[in-house]
Amino acid sequence: MRVLPVLFLLASVPAARAADVSIEQANHAFSQSAVALSAGDALVMHNDDGTVHNLSVIDEDGDPQDLGLQQPGKTLRIQFANAGRFTVRCALTPGMKMTVNVH
Repeated sequence: MRVLPVLFLLASVPAARAADVSIEQANHAFSQSAVALSAGDALVMHNDDGTVHNLSVIDEDGDPQDLGLQQPGKTLRIQFANAGRFTVRCALTPGMKMTVNVH
């Protein structure tokens, strides 16, 4: 008889949702130098600088994915589907980089 209440509780637990982590780009720097995410989570990159940025995500093998130009005041969402260690950087401002650990 006690099995039914337990099954009901398990069925009523909501599924885990992906999370968004906000990162500001200001004064030619990211607001965080490193973040930890779960697979499926995303970075939401806000360009609060007065200049254009060109973000890339570089995987553990060194392969970059160019995300294109990001105009001032614009937001870019980068979702990380797989676990691994990534670097996010701006091709136009070489000192702008951050580490993303996805588990």
